[in-house]
Parts: sequence; C-alpha cells; structure tokens
Amino acid sequence: MTSDDLIAFREGVTGRHLDLIQVLGDINPAPEDVESTEIVIDAYVEALFLRAFTAYENDLETLFLHYVTGGLTLAGVASHTYLRANEEAHARRITRGANKFLSWAQPQKTRTTADNYLRDG
Repeated sequence: MTSDDLIAFREGVTGRHLDLIQVLGDINPAPEDVESTEIVIDAYVEALFLRAFTAYENDLETLFLHYVTGGLTLAGVASHTYLRANEEAHARRITRGANKFLSWAQPQKTRTTADNYLRDG
C-alpha cells in the first residue's frame, strides 16, 4: 500500500465504524433488568456485531500483512519484519501455517503474533 492507500484504508475503517455506530444508535435497547422480546431486533444487532467484528479482524490482518511485507507507516517508517515475503498472499500463507486462518479475536494472541513477526511487535 502506498501512503495514499494507507490514508484511504484508514478513512474507510473510520467511515465503516461511524456507520455501524449510527445504525446501533437508532436501535432502542431493552432495559437492563428485562430480557429482550424483540427477536428480530436482537438478530439484527447480533448481525451488526458480527459484521463489525469481522471487519475489525480483516482490517487488522490487512495492516499486519502490510507491515510484515515491508509496508511503510504514514510517517514513512518501515517495520523491522522477521518475515521474508514481499507479497501479502505469501505472507498470509506463511503466518497462518497449518491453521485455517489467523485469529485476531484475542488481544494477547494478536500481540504474540506481532511479536513473532515484527521487532517490538
């Protein structure tokens, strides 16, 4: 990604986040002490959460692959990567190993993955 691509990526992430927050803000939640009876609304909120979380994981993986393949920050600094891959698809295969996909759901595992492939994580 070029610097302009990285800026566009950041703006896309921000825009998606704001859109999801707007949609969630329009939903009237059940009181805390009462179980919701709104099955359709509950399913809608769960779908929104799943979509937001999947987008978060995809965005995090995109940035990780950008940096482990020598991509620059907006300040023009390259991470010190321990990986010798120039293409994101190749880096994805190497970092995934025998797993079906990398997990970005647990912050500590994400930090460990970053520490394994980037100096200072």
